[in-house]
Parts: sequence; C-alpha cells; structure tokens
Amino acid sequence: TDGSETTPTPANTGWVQHHVTPDIVIPFWEYYQATGDEIFLKEKTWPVLKEVAYWIESRGVFTEKGFEFQNVMGPDESLENTNNNAYMNIVTKMAIKAAIQCAEIMGYSPPPNWIRIENEIFIPMDTKENIIIPYENPPNPLSNDYSLGMVHFLFLHQPPINEQMIKNTYFFEE
Repeated sequence: TDGSETTPTPANTGWVQHHVTPDIVIPFWEYYQATGDEIFLKEKTWPVLKEVAYWIESRGVFTEKGFEFQNVMGPDESLENTNNNAYMNIVTKMAIKAAIQCAEIMGYSPPPNWIRIENEIFIPMDTKENIIIPYENPPNPLSNDYSLGMVHFLFLHQPPINEQMIKNTYFFEE
C-alpha cells in the first residue's frame, strides 16, 4: 500500500519484471469498456492509465528499430534480462493505446509522444515465418530457454497483432 516493492531482495524478478505495470491497464480499461462507468473512468481508470503511460515513456527508449524495452523479464521468470520481450512490448502497446483513447474520452489531447510510442513499439517477430518471437535473438526454438511466456493470454484482449500472425505463432509454439 505504500508503493514499495514487496519481492524479497534476493529475488531478481521484482526488479526486471516490468510487464506488471502495463498489465494493470488491461482490467481498468476493459472494466470501463464493459460498463461505461463514467465515475470509475474519471476517478480510477484515467489516473492509472495516465501514470502508466508516463511510466512507459520513461522506461523505454527510441532506437533505429522503434521504441524498445531493454533489460526486462517477461512472465517467464526463468529468462531475465532480455531485450524486447514480446509479452512486455505487446502489453505495453496495448496499454499506451488505451491511455490515448482514455485521454480522448476524458477530453484531453494525449501527449504526441504517446502516439509516437504506440506507433513505434518494436514487436520482435520472424517475418519469414510470420510469427512473434519471444525476445531479440532467441535461442533455437527447441531450447528450454525459448519461451513466449504468457503471450497467448494477450490474444484474448485484442492485441495489436494481425490474426494470421497470432495463429501462426500459436501453431509454431505447439
């Protein structure tokens, strides 16, 4: 309740598992979409989405590839310190898009940088296979270190990935 990290100090997960921050946007945004609750939007959803969007802006970096997140851990806690973790980047793109839409509903102009971030978030993929890959430079897909973590969970929440790529990724993982 005081905003401090509760993960035990010896556990690395709390310091690099940054996907949790954009993860919280999904239920706030989907609750508003499902209910149309304007009071909840104003008092709860907008403050959370706005602050998460500012956090996203501060956490990522623009490069020649786009907007990237380096040195993170996705939901697969066995893989720490990856660059452009697919889950992290996809959920972040979903979160910044929701923050932009929420700002507009609230009557605010979203910061131009949020729009740029949404448009330029780098999603790691293999264009030859038309699949999402776990992170930059993953090992052989037969390796135990090859894991998309919980990317399939995001498929239920309208991710910014075309349907064919979602299907291809699912069958590739299977």
